[in-house]
Amino acid sequence: MHSNEVADTGNHPAETLAVSGVLAIWLALVFLLGSVGVFVRPPGSWPIPILIGVVAPLTIFLAVFRASRAFRDFVLSVDLGLITGIQAWRFAGLGFLALYAHGVLPGLFAWPAGLGDMAIGLTAPWMAQTYTRTERSFEPFICRLESPRHFRPHHRSQHRSD
Repeated sequence: MHSNEVADTGNHPAETLAVSGVLAIWLALVFLLGSVGVFVRPPGSWPIPILIGVVAPLTIFLAVFRASRAFRDFVLSVDLGLITGIQAWRFAGLGFLALYAHGVLPGLFAWPAGLGDMAIGLTAPWMAQTYTRTERSFEPFICRLESPRHFRPHHRSQHRSD
């Protein structure tokens, strides 16, 4: 394989199982930590546990993505049109605004979270359609997360004529 070709992505049963297991453990851990109040802080204090809860998974993902060729190939084999289209559910961010209207959520959280989620939810179907119609790939952007010696730009040789 030449250095500028993308590896054959095919099926990845071992990686799929491993990623599914890690995600299940992560979900269970977050539920457990949330149920015992680890993320709750007194008003006016810095939300350090929430910051760790956001930064730690991203850091771990980027480290494994950079270090493991098998994991990187698995991530790059995911159907980006599907993943983008799934974001349409985020239009449910309207619920944040409804909860604000009923005094359940503070406006400082509800407005940016609700409007931001709704914006992603509204645009996701068009982004997914654009991606699948033009067969453009986001992989060159994603590959920039890798070290330069691993950069493999993706070039499609066939284009659909829609």
